[in-house]
Amino acid sequence: KTEAIGAHDRWVGVAAFVGVPLPGTGAWTGAMVAYLLDMDLREAVTSVLAGVCVAACIMASLTLAGWYGCAIAVCLCVVALASRYLPPYKQRDISSSGSSD
Repeated sequence: KTEAIGAHDRWVGVAAFVGVPLPGTGAWTGAMVAYLLDMDLREAVTSVLAGVCVAACIMASLTLAGWYGCAIAVCLCVVALASRYLPPYKQRDISSSGSSD
């Protein structure tokens, strides 16, 4: 069952896509994705602008931090990806594990 993508999900998706500083994920491609998702102009411009600002902050911090910043960024990406694919932690119900009087 497929549901329509909400406006907030589209905004976050385009901003995250543009915010990843890799080749082919910049403002021009983000604008094309926003057009294909049928976003209105204000929503598209703000999401692309937010993504460009995030990408600029990432690149500036990596540039200023050098190899240490690169190592920290790689570690954070590994942790983020690992937490995405690991099953969620479930707490045991303590109240039902006691004795039944």
